[in-house]
Amino acid sequence: MADPSAPETEPDDRRGVERIWHDLGIAAGFLTRLPVSPPTASGTAAAGTAGDGAWTAGAIGRAAGMFPVIGAGVGVAAALAMLLADRIGLHPLACALIAIGVQMAITGALHEDGLADLADGLGGGRDAASRLAIMRDSRIGTYGALALIVSVALKATLLSQLSSIETAAGALVSAAAVSRGVLPAVMRWTKPARADGLLVGVGRPDPPAVSVAIAGSLIIAVIAQGLGLGIAVCVIAAGGAIAVTVFVVRALGGMTGDGLGAVQQKAELLVLATIAAAE
Repeated sequence: MADPSAPETEPDDRRGVERIWHDLGIAAGFLTRLPVSPPTASGTAAAGTAGDGAWTAGAIGRAAGMFPVIGAGVGVAAALAMLLADRIGLHPLACALIAIGVQMAITGALHEDGLADLADGLGGGRDAASRLAIMRDSRIGTYGALALIVSVALKATLLSQLSSIETAAGALVSAAAVSRGVLPAVMRWTKPARADGLLVGVGRPDPPAVSVAIAGSLIIAVIAQGLGLGIAVCVIAAGGAIAVTVFVVRALGGMTGDGLGAVQQKAELLVLATIAAAE
């Protein structure tokens, strides 16, 4: 399904810890609003940046293996906020909403924005071209607003019904990591819907980066949930990601950055639902 015209990631001669540290900086800069940039020993602009904080083509694709690690970090921050809210005696639903709000603040609602734009495009467009045009409008419409309301409400409800605040904290970390860990595979094996879209600019992750992302997601999920449930949430999230990807590609003629946001949101919701169902 990959588009041969989409640029592959450029080679990078970094190795070992230096490569990991560099890729973490790239992934964090892409997936969050944290003021980070790839670190270098000399303090000069790192490879993968244009020297002004902008990522060069292919840099994000190279760093895609670190997506679940950054996701886990976002989940940990949200879990800490939720534990603090519980400590001061807030209702479980309020604690869950605070955690979701912290995630949005850290990521700049990157994935939620994609879900809303996709919902507006699919709801208002009659064909792929009109859907893509609607999705480029920065204003949120009725379909997008309803999609966000339903998504946030479902996630908050699932978190609040878990048996303990500790279980909810682990669920947050698992969902944040696994839902971002499925994205490199989607980026690798789908064609861009636009010639000038996000997927063209960031570059397609190579197979090793996809493998690292999958392995990282599984490891984090197993640590947080145990072997059986950890594997289950990864499999179910992957199935959901495939379903959303197929739907988006058929509707738009390819994948977009907004489509990736919808994939992440669906996978995150499925992880939380799986953990809640296993209680």
